[in-house]
Amino acid sequence: MPLFLALLTEDEEFDEDTAMMMMLLAMHEEEEQQRHRDAPLDDDEREPRVRLGYEALCAKYSCHAFKLHFRFDKEDIPRLAKALEMPVIKCPVTGARAEPCDALLYVLKRHAYPIRWVDMDAFFGRAVSTLAGIVGETLRFLYNHWVVRIVLHMDVERLDPGKLGEFANAIYAVTETANIAAFIDGTVRRFCRPGGADINQQAMYSGHKRWHGYNYEALYTPDGILIRVIGPFDGRRHDMHMLHEGNLIAILLEWFGDYHVYGDLGYPIIGNLLAGWKGKNLPAHRDRFNKRMSRARVAIEQAFGHWVSTFKFVQHYQNLKPRLQATPLIHLVTVLLTNCHVCLYPTPHPTCSMFDCEPPELEDYLSDFDPAYYAGLGLPI
Repeated sequence: MPLFLALLTEDEEFDEDTAMMMMLLAMHEEEEQQRHRDAPLDDDEREPRVRLGYEALCAKYSCHAFKLHFRFDKEDIPRLAKALEMPVIKCPVTGARAEPCDALLYVLKRHAYPIRWVDMDAFFGRAVSTLAGIVGETLRFLYNHWVVRIVLHMDVERLDPGKLGEFANAIYAVTETANIAAFIDGTVRRFCRPGGADINQQAMYSGHKRWHGYNYEALYTPDGILIRVIGPFDGRRHDMHMLHEGNLIAILLEWFGDYHVYGDLGYPIIGNLLAGWKGKNLPAHRDRFNKRMSRARVAIEQAFGHWVSTFKFVQHYQNLKPRLQATPLIHLVTVLLTNCHVCLYPTPHPTCSMFDCEPPELEDYLSDFDPAYYAGLGLPI
């Protein structure tokens, strides 16, 4: 018990000076105890580190607790690692290796909720340098092997005219508007304000949101999948800038054919891109059209919400520092993992329920790709 509290228990009266002295002594005692607790332990005082891999974690945690930690069920981790074609990951700093399931768990745990590296050390029983190196290498593998193919670019093999027709029928059942197969919208992901005289202070500042961040523009289908995410762009950029820089109008004309993409009132009506009627005192039929499409278009907002609720690290802007870490890499890889999450667990997803449209199987979403198409884009094969 601190000295101050011990003295207060006695039935004595103290003047103001004596009480102040006792309080200062108590504060000093607490500081000494805290300093002792924070002091590094000697080698003979440290507890032996126990490394926990996939099998050990499955045995340690219940199914519910495991999914809280990693966002996926126990039995789905090997399936996900196999579908992602995860290799053995080697840490570039220490040379340590991680099996595919273990490396995937490190990435999922790191981004499921904000967590410090020292807490990752205590959780998995591996050194911070090893964990950081393996997580970074895993993110780079997922980006190079999958993100550039089915996130930054549309999976044109899966999204054939037949599949787009299914999407259009699902949207028609809700909106009574034909030939709309997807929705489009932009989102800004906040990060920590760049310090000093960094040029990004102005370029990355969103005057609309009043914070610094990266802008992304996404296409979303009624099966719950973000089929294309364009970015990152400077936080100051508008949706129209991303639309033109991403060459989306030409891409829609080439791949969507007779089907259209619907956006909010900030988008123009051009090519395969549609938007609502603008103005006040609209005729009744135009007003009904806007209301029906607005209720359906909220699906893409739900998609953004599902992304950041599944991987809450994306929202922890205080720990997202663009000059110190590859922030866009984290954003785009978590989009990929969110799509995989929708494929495995479609039941609670609001979009799948709204449009009664099932997402693809995980293996179909992460299917084989056409090397010739991606070679023409100049992407790694």
